[in-house]
Amino acid sequence: MIPTVSREVDAAEALDHMLSPRDRRTSKATGQQPVTATPNAAVSAPSPHIIPQQSAPLVQVPRNLGNTTFSRSRFQHLLPPSWKKQVSEWFHEDIPVFDYGGFVVGETEQVAILYGKTKGVIAGMPFFEEVFRQCGCTVEWLIEEGEYFEPIRQCARVRGKARFLLMGERVALNMIARASGIATRGYRLIQIKARHGYKGLIAGTRKTTPGFRMVEKYAMLVGGVDTHRMDLSSMIMLKDNHIWSQGSITSAVQMARQVGGFALKIEVECRTEDEADEAIAAGADIIMLDNFKPEEMKETAKRLKERWGSRSIDQGGRYFLIEGSGGINEETVHQYFCPDIDVLSLGSLTQSVPHIDFSLKIDNGKPHYKDQHKEEHTEAIRALPATHAMPDPPPKLSKPPTGIQPANGSGTLAVETPGKVPRVIGLPGGISLDDDDIALQGGASINGGEFELDNA
Repeated sequence: MIPTVSREVDAAEALDHMLSPRDRRTSKATGQQPVTATPNAAVSAPSPHIIPQQSAPLVQVPRNLGNTTFSRSRFQHLLPPSWKKQVSEWFHEDIPVFDYGGFVVGETEQVAILYGKTKGVIAGMPFFEEVFRQCGCTVEWLIEEGEYFEPIRQCARVRGKARFLLMGERVALNMIARASGIATRGYRLIQIKARHGYKGLIAGTRKTTPGFRMVEKYAMLVGGVDTHRMDLSSMIMLKDNHIWSQGSITSAVQMARQVGGFALKIEVECRTEDEADEAIAAGADIIMLDNFKPEEMKETAKRLKERWGSRSIDQGGRYFLIEGSGGINEETVHQYFCPDIDVLSLGSLTQSVPHIDFSLKIDNGKPHYKDQHKEEHTEAIRALPATHAMPDPPPKLSKPPTGIQPANGSGTLAVETPGKVPRVIGLPGGISLDDDDIALQGGASINGGEFELDNA
């Protein structure tokens, strides 16, 4: 129930209900304590934005996805001290001044449930927690980070005051939807790699969203893929524009080595085998074969390894890695697998990746979704089918309303597949509709909405 606001609400109290997290911190800095509405209490509780509440630690149970084990805290400890400031900036963007909707709902204590509505791998838990920590809420997880789930899945319970739950809702959902989408694609790619026995790395790229790279790279790790270089300072990558600006691959590599020293690797983007030979001779550490067709890339990689790797260093041999990139996606990646290619990088890990749909619903004691999974049916999927694409569930045939008779001996049924637009199929003559069954010619029948074939 949404609480009503009395006409006698104090002006300062009303203003406090609309303050964003940043404004409340500003009040603290200036020594002006904002008023917190606490009905029937002798002493007002401190604002959650001034004294943040710490979420209770959770039991960290390792999960196994393929050949990689994840736990909730494994990658959280990689985050730099500045990561929480980034979350604060999300709030500043979303609530630059007043939260008018928060004023309406007030500060009654509520519990909201995070639902996973499309299948996938959940990622971004530390960022999700920090969003609500800055709102004075606590998060209780019902799932492990990196776990693959089927919808509809209860993933977490968030406790706090109503206006703070709604304040963090969209920020948290936008983040976890994208992070989980990236982790899910990474997970699917690792499954493909495992089924084909490829021993190299699957990696992302630097094609990330400005201001959101930390979350996207974090999601790659949760999904099991390599992050590639984090930024321009992590590795020297000489692409076509670098080469054209400098004049030659050799000159560009020499200048890069002069400033990067031995600590930074140098990668050169090559469009032909001759360019790859020049880059190897100049001392590049990684050769990127860019936009090669699958067979051409595999054959070129094999020749380069045989030509340069078969000789010792004092005989002019070189140690280098070969990376394949350009136009590779989830459907075609298996065509590039070969022992001579060490890394395959995909921009599609962050570009055009579908998000995982989540929602946050105030718990009113009733199921929010009719196909909501019960607790005993929410075990994570540990293995995928032999095909590299996770299949959709089998179609269901929805029985038409009782009493409808097909015109001219024919009719239609809606074929519903979860997550897709329903399809409509025509029915042949000889169909009868009643309360219990729909009988078809040839022994086919539809019972309780499920399509069955009896010796048809």
